Amino acid sequence: MIKSAEDFARAAKDIADGFLRCHPTKIDVATLSQFHLGSSNDTKPYQMCLKTNPGVLKILGCLPILQKQCMESDLSVIKTIRFPMGAVETMMKSNPSLKVIHLIRDPRPTIKSQISLGRDKWSNLHSYSKEHCLRVHSDLQATERLLKSHPNRTKLLLYEDLVVHPVQNVKDLFSFVGLTFTSETERFLQSRTNSSEDKHCTTCKSNSTIMTLQWRKELDFNRARIIDGNCKEVYQLLGYLPVNTGSELVDMSKSLKTEREL
Repeated sequence: MIKSAEDFARAAKDIADGFLRCHPTKIDVATLSQFHLGSSNDTKPYQMCLKTNPGVLKILGCLPILQKQCMESDLSVIKTIRFPMGAVETMMKSNPSLKVIHLIRDPRPTIKSQISLGRDKWSNLHSYSKEHCLRVHSDLQATERLLKSHPNRTKLLLYEDLVVHPVQNVKDLFSFVGLTFTSETERFLQSRTNSSEDKHCTTCKSNSTIMTLQWRKELDFNRARIIDGNCKEVYQLLGYLPVNTGSELVDMSKSLKTEREL
C-alpha cells in the first residue's frame, strides 16, 4: 500500500508512535512479527508467545504481553533505519517527551554495504548513490530545523565519531536521554569495542576504529569517485572528504573526515 515517499513517512510515523506510546494494535502485522523482537530482554516474552501461537490472528493474544512490558518501562527506545526526519518533526510536536538521535555514516561505506546486501546493483551505482544522498541531505535539513526548534531533544551524531570515541560519546548519549552511565555500562562498552577485554566474546570487535575503516580496502576507487560526485552537499555539511587517488583511499593514515562542530 506504500506507493510514495509520503505514504512511507506516514507509515513509519504510525509504527514508531505505536511502539513509543505502547499501542501495539496500531502497528502492522509484518512489523509485529519481526525477528528483531527476540533480541531485547523486554520483548523476548512476546516473541516466545508468537512461536507457541503461530498465525496472524494469534498475534492478538500475544499483544497484551508486549503492551504490558512497554507500559512498565521508564524509557522506550527504538532503532530505525531510513526513518524520514521530516516525519520526526511531526512527532516532536505531538510527543513532548520524544528525543531523537540522528546517526549518520559516511555515504561510501553505507552504500557499499547496502549494495553488497542486495539493495541494488553496482551497475546502478550512479543513480542509487544520487538518490541516497538526496535523501540524506533532506534528512539533514530537517534535523537542522529540529536542532533550532528543539535543541534539547535533538542530537546529530556521526558513526565515525562514535566508534573512535565510544565511551565519551555514549556517556553523552546517556546524559542526553537522562540515564546514568555506570562503571558496569562502561565495562560492557569496552568489551564490545575492544575484544582484548573479553577473549570469550563472540560479538565483540577487536578494534572498532580499525573495523570502521575496513571499507576503504574493499571499495573500488572508481566507485568511490562516483559516490563522491553525487554526495558533495552531504560531504560539505558533515565534513567528509572526497578521494583523489586510489592510494589515498587505502592510506589509513589519511582521514577522510575533517573535525568540525555539528
